Amino acid sequence: MVPATPEPSSNNSTTLPAKRALGPEAVARPNQGAKKVRSSSQTVDHIMAERRRRQELTERFIALSATIPGLNKTDKASVLRAAIDYVKELKEQIQELEKQDKTRSLLKKRDPSNIPEIEARVLGKEVLIEIHCEKQNGIQFILLDHLENLHLTVTASSVLPFGNSALSITITAQMGEAYKMTVDDLVKNIRQVLPDSHVLSDSDPY
Repeated sequence: MVPATPEPSSNNSTTLPAKRALGPEAVARPNQGAKKVRSSSQTVDHIMAERRRRQELTERFIALSATIPGLNKTDKASVLRAAIDYVKELKEQIQELEKQDKTRSLLKKRDPSNIPEIEARVLGKEVLIEIHCEKQNGIQFILLDHLENLHLTVTASSVLPFGNSALSITITAQMGEAYKMTVDDLVKNIRQVLPDSHVLSDSDPY
């Protein structure tokens, strides 16, 4: 005999197992995921900020190295050492200039006009000369030629009229290897080629 097949239930719907109640841990999972997202975002922001900081620091080191003459090495330690040495050198030059300002050589005639006036300053290998003298034909060219004979290479010069009978002359020059004069000797030497105060000329010096 064939066993009897059980008849299907009149209820065609399939019974599904009841959903488990969500516990506190299951409820908290979405929030935990949000925390992980925020943490990753903060990490990325921190990395980007650190990159920007390093980039800015590198750019500043590059700018600093560009201001230091004769720099051979460009690593940060060498740049810092060279910068410290360069600042010390600049301070020494400033002190020397201040000393020259106090004891500067300004030789004057005893006549009422007090000209010619000559002032010379030295900074490293550069010389700044300021002259106030009477007008004289070609005085600028006479001075430039005289300075060349003293082993000074003129890099810039200007001549401006001062009143009706005087000139204001400014000259910057570079010391040559054979230049050995002191500031006082230079002033005295320049005075030798300038006109005396009683010599007046209304002609154009250019």
